[in-house]
Amino acid sequence: GMCCVFFFVFLQAKDGIRDLVRSRGLGDVYKRQPLKNTERELFTSEQRYRSIIHDQTDFIARFTSDGTITFINEAYRDNFAPLLDLKDVEGKNIRDMMQIKNYSAVEEFLRSLSVDTPVREMEREVTGTDGEKHWQLWTVRALFDEKGTPVEYQVSGKDITRRKRDEEEIHAAYEELAAVSYTHLTLPTIYSV
Repeated sequence: GMCCVFFFVFLQAKDGIRDLVRSRGLGDVYKRQPLKNTERELFTSEQRYRSIIHDQTDFIARFTSDGTITFINEAYRDNFAPLLDLKDVEGKNIRDMMQIKNYSAVEEFLRSLSVDTPVREMEREVTGTDGEKHWQLWTVRALFDEKGTPVEYQVSGKDITRRKRDEEEIHAAYEELAAVSYTHLTLPTIYSV
């Protein structure tokens, strides 16, 4: 019988996704049409995914365990690049982006993520481009290798400043009401016999 040799050919698509194509024998010619359809479907799927991520108003980023940023969406870029006077964010270290003097608290938070608890949230207070205090809520997901070691983190953040200011106003109003109620409180007079 004839021995068939299988070759695995990696084709590089425009958007950087590799497609695995199996070709039999040296002389066999694989049909290009199904491959072109697969490439087109893959490209379309990737474009849909990218548009969903980039059109989000939440800040989305991924970074390696050493802090190197590997991906950001447009909302992240629009918010943080001008704030830190950066042209390119990818390749920078997340520590430089976070406006935190005490990064050890963040490292402790990241270490708290595990295979059993890969996702947690944290609130952060930051200074905006307007110089004002702002708050952000971040959902952090650790991505683990087969040994359970975190190799990458995916973060999604949103501005919660309006909510925090509303909470402060409610708290201040409550404190004011409590103070007024206390000063106008009349105590019953106790008579001694």
